[in-house]
Amino acid sequence: MKKQILIIICVLVLAAGAIAAYLIISGKKGRANEDELDTSMFQTPEGFVWEGSYIDSRDGRAVLTIEKNGNSYICSIGVPSEDISYMNTYEFTATESADGSGLEYEGGVRTEYLIPDDPGENPVTSNEIYNDGTGTVYYLYDSVYWYDQKDNAGQNLAFSKQEAN
Repeated sequence: MKKQILIIICVLVLAAGAIAAYLIISGKKGRANEDELDTSMFQTPEGFVWEGSYIDSRDGRAVLTIEKNGNSYICSIGVPSEDISYMNTYEFTATESADGSGLEYEGGVRTEYLIPDDPGENPVTSNEIYNDGTGTVYYLYDSVYWYDQKDNAGQNLAFSKQEAN
């Protein structure tokens, strides 16, 4: 049990460090001298295909779907609460970043869906939280990460691509 907890802590520290490094490199928090930074670890691997379905490797609940649409990508992320009383969805159209570090977007929409205890008696209700989200989707160490700058969503998620059968 202690070994599993230690592994989980190590993975979380690695993910948090990777996100912090990405934010520094991309200029979102502070400015570093770009001549001194090695950004190669944030380069999407040659031949990597973004399209597909991904599941959060942390607990398997959050789902990311990416579909190609011309030169852009339609992305949808569903993140249910632990007790499944509500689900946040994030939808946005992303394009490949100029520096090759992943996908970036503006105009992301976050919607909260309240899930009743008895859906037969009460309908699911929705509430648009915002429609001006900005963020990135990037590949790092065999996982896909997502970060929405509007409300720091995605900072604890690491997605693994699901293979088609």
